Amino acid sequence: PPVHDPDCSSTLSDMIDHPPSVSEPPASEMPTKQSPYHPYPNKNSFSLGNWYWNQIQKSQEDFQKLLNIIGNLGFTPCDVQSTPWNAINKVLGRNDFDEEDNRWEWEDEDAGWRRTRVTLDDPFHSRMQNPGTKPHVIGDLYHRSIVSVLKEKLANSVDDSYLHYEPYELSWSPTGSQDDGV
Repeated sequence: PPVHDPDCSSTLSDMIDHPPSVSEPPASEMPTKQSPYHPYPNKNSFSLGNWYWNQIQKSQEDFQKLLNIIGNLGFTPCDVQSTPWNAINKVLGRNDFDEEDNRWEWEDEDAGWRRTRVTLDDPFHSRMQNPGTKPHVIGDLYHRSIVSVLKEKLANSVDDSYLHYEPYELSWSPTGSQDDGV
């Protein structure tokens, strides 16, 4: 029987396939200086953007938060006047696979990925001009067979090191008692 736990040195990040990072928009749209508040150029722009996107409906409490942001002694209006808000919103809302030159593996049919259009029927009241349900396309679902995923992982020597081919029983027992298999 095996004498070691194959997962003892694994971390969560070892088991996750990391997608490529989001590419930057054209330099003309974004500040050239990379800031810690990226994609925002400075803290004041980040604070306003965070306030705006934090809640869909604004309340009196949210309005007070806005007043706290712009009333802060460190707030400078010129920091936000030239902020490229539309370009920032595009970066925040963009997916890597939205760009033609940055295709993900799942768009490659040879890798076993399939794309299925997802459609929902929107109901319209009987008193409307065109009552009944109308189909509404909400997007694409990319999916793959679990068997093809397992085959790929088994064939990959890097991922293979995380797989268990021999059963391993981890035992635990409170102090002073016999081992119980867990």
